[in-house]
Amino acid sequence: MNLLTMHTELEILDDAMASFIADVVVSKSKKQKMRRNMECRRKLEEKWEAKKLARETCEYDFDYLH
Repeated sequence: MNLLTMHTELEILDDAMASFIADVVVSKSKKQKMRRNMECRRKLEEKWEAKKLARETCEYDFDYLH
């Protein structure tokens, strides 16, 4: 894994954690905290899937052109 990819993935993780912590601080009940936790996890998974798809598409384009 190259340095740029690693940095981008760490940035995504940092953003997700910051969002999660801010949401949990605002949440009052355990049910709200659990719901917000699941929402943050889903958003993080979506971001990782988008990055994975972009990387695979880029690799395919490179292979196709060469």
